[in-house]
Amino acid sequence: MCYFGVTELVREFDSFQKAALRRIPKGRLLLDKNAPYFRPLQASANTPAFIGEVALEVSRVRGETVEEVLEFTSANACILYQM
Repeated sequence: MCYFGVTELVREFDSFQKAALRRIPKGRLLLDKNAPYFRPLQASANTPAFIGEVALEVSRVRGETVEEVLEFTSANACILYQM
């Protein structure tokens, strides 16, 4: 199985990358914080607590609600990590 993880760099995606993100099937998308590397501008450190910011931007690009994105990416993580 192949999954695609999206980090906060989604904020810097160009139109080609955004189009690709929209084409990723819901069942193959994950959210990733890559702490400590992709720290939000306003934060002095990065933690998984900022995962909602990634979900928000992904939802904007894909035209889905934040709740939908969090729901299907959480389900995907559970499948991938056999939780």
